[in-house]
Amino acid sequence: MANYYSSSRTSSCSGSTSKSIFHNNNNKEQDHDQVDEQQQQKQLIIDEQMRKRKRMVSNRESARRSRLRKQKHENDLTDQVCQLNKEKKVLITGMNRITQKYLIIEAENRVLRAQMVELSNRLQSLNEIIISFINNGNIYYSVEPNQDHHFFTDNYNHINAMMLQY
Repeated sequence: MANYYSSSRTSSCSGSTSKSIFHNNNNKEQDHDQVDEQQQQKQLIIDEQMRKRKRMVSNRESARRSRLRKQKHENDLTDQVCQLNKEKKVLITGMNRITQKYLIIEAENRVLRAQMVELSNRLQSLNEIIISFINNGNIYYSVEPNQDHHFFTDNYNHINAMMLQY
């Protein structure tokens, strides 16, 4: 019986050893699984941090490009303003020159109109004097022996034609 006990002990010891080994193996596997899980979690965190870092670098680069585009656009607009100001000065200078010419021509035109009115009045006065002389019979002419006696009639018709023009 002693053997029985010893063998049963041995078997029970070996059973508990196998349980303990299984338990140890199980614990090792669990520990290994936990380590794997922790490593995976760490890797996920590292991957997430890397993605965030890449995104941050990408965003910074995008912001830098955006600032450069904005600066270039601002420079282009500044250049355009300078060019437009130059064109404006040229146009203003041309417009001032044309305005001066216009004023000179308008003054000349006023002078010419005044002269025309004066000459028209003088012509009308002369025509009235001529008509007055004709109507009053105050025109004296002499007929010389070699002249044609149609002198007065021809001159009268010529004077009438001139008066009808005005």
